[in-house]
Amino acid sequence: HSKKTGLFFIEQRDEINMFFKKAIRLKYLDYSFNAVNYNMKKSVTPNMSLLSADASYVFLPTSLEKLDISYTVLNTVPAVWLIVPENNNLIFLDISYSNTTLFMSIPYIQLKTFISAGTRYDFAWHELKKLQNSSLKNIVLKNAHINNGIRKYGDRFFKYLASVVSLDISQNDIWYF
Repeated sequence: HSKKTGLFFIEQRDEINMFFKKAIRLKYLDYSFNAVNYNMKKSVTPNMSLLSADASYVFLPTSLEKLDISYTVLNTVPAVWLIVPENNNLIFLDISYSNTTLFMSIPYIQLKTFISAGTRYDFAWHELKKLQNSSLKNIVLKNAHINNGIRKYGDRFFKYLASVVSLDISQNDIWYF
């Protein structure tokens, strides 16, 4: 009988949330290159309150500035929610080459750097819609199959990038503009 560990095991959810509540100075969380794959007994359902004892969520600390979940394989059944508080300091998010059933709730986004290399363009595009008129300065959509996004959305694909000063769209097989 092995003990399950990691950020996303429901058995440790209360301990993790307590840790993050007390981690008032935590600025950088690197959860990259992790693999988590399991079925959860208790889960979030659409009509469930976040305060429910059965919910599968992790509240991140308000002090967190950088979150790296790149190269993470997180396939939980059902999905886990990462909750970024409304009053947050998150300015850097890297989800590159991740394959997850993880959902994030970020009510107030003030990212300066968003890296989504090697992920599906549609996830990044939907996140970018939340970032309109923001402080976003750097974005990486390398190898994100954005040619399909351009084909689907046309010039609207880039409409949420008005504040961006650095854009990496390399390795995307874009043959038209």
